Amino acid sequence: MKKINEIQNRTKVSNAIYMNQGARLSMEDYCHCMEASVRIGDELKDLCVQYVCDGHGGSEVAHFVHAHIQAMLAQEWRTHASILDLLHNMSSELTTLVKALPHALTTGTTLCLSLIDKNARRLYIMNCGDSRCVAYAHGSGKIIIETKDHSPYDTDEIRRVLDAGGFIFRNRGMPRVMGVLGLTRAFGDLEHAPYVISDPDIYQVDLSAQTGAVVTIVASDGYWNMRKDQVSIISSYKGKNARGLLSALLGHTSFHDNVAIIVSIISS
Repeated sequence: MKKINEIQNRTKVSNAIYMNQGARLSMEDYCHCMEASVRIGDELKDLCVQYVCDGHGGSEVAHFVHAHIQAMLAQEWRTHASILDLLHNMSSELTTLVKALPHALTTGTTLCLSLIDKNARRLYIMNCGDSRCVAYAHGSGKIIIETKDHSPYDTDEIRRVLDAGGFIFRNRGMPRVMGVLGLTRAFGDLEHAPYVISDPDIYQVDLSAQTGAVVTIVASDGYWNMRKDQVSIISSYKGKNARGLLSALLGHTSFHDNVAIIVSIISS
């Protein structure tokens, strides 16, 4: 299963999307990119929305979160005081709805969502799990912001799991929550609560100080585990077309895991 397409919008944000099932028996990764003009309080916001869901144990929760975010984007957001308030409410609503899903006991998903506020030139990120968003300065490849993976390799996450009464066991040499899960935060996986939680990290980055373009990559771990040379590729890429950059980033890599990736170039 392979899908690659491009979205070019009128406000100098170019996006390209790639999804690949890899060598897996089923596809459990989803991603989506869209523009939305929404009213936050009394202000109309022109947003570029992009997100990745990486399912595990099955595709049910990942597919639900993927579809429900699109439904949420169509709602009236006037009641939210800010974009940060919107993201906190989105996380809370998803947590509540996922708990009612019959498959959420043993199935879960990551969620890495970014919002580009094109009016204020700000980047907002909500991340739960080990999918990741990284923003780079175009031309130098310098990292502006990188989300933290919620995994049993992270000392803070290990401490939180242990403090909640859980354990980290090694399975085939790799640390796993309760010997099963390779991540410490997700929507779903209710049988492992409270060791696995759905509390996301939320980031806000002012991009107005960046004199050149900014590159963002939102991707599932299937991509990050394979690609190690993003900085050199981004620093040498001279164009402003996300499709070309995405092709360079993918190269001739063959992926074993499911992959979902969204590449954006935000022009100044």
